[in-house]
Amino acid sequence: MTGKYVANTTLALVSSNCEDIEVFLKDKTLVADFFWGRIDKYVEIADSLFVSL
Repeated sequence: MTGKYVANTTLALVSSNCEDIEVFLKDKTLVADFFWGRIDKYVEIADSLFVSL
């Protein structure tokens, strides 16, 4: 399976197209910095669930 999967109790961000990703939690918002540039994705989900973009 490709991509990096990150989740906390209320938010998750899934990236299947990037080799490198850094994820930070800021005010209940996930901010992703991809290796090829800055992209902000905001995904609200149920607790402990993973979603695919």
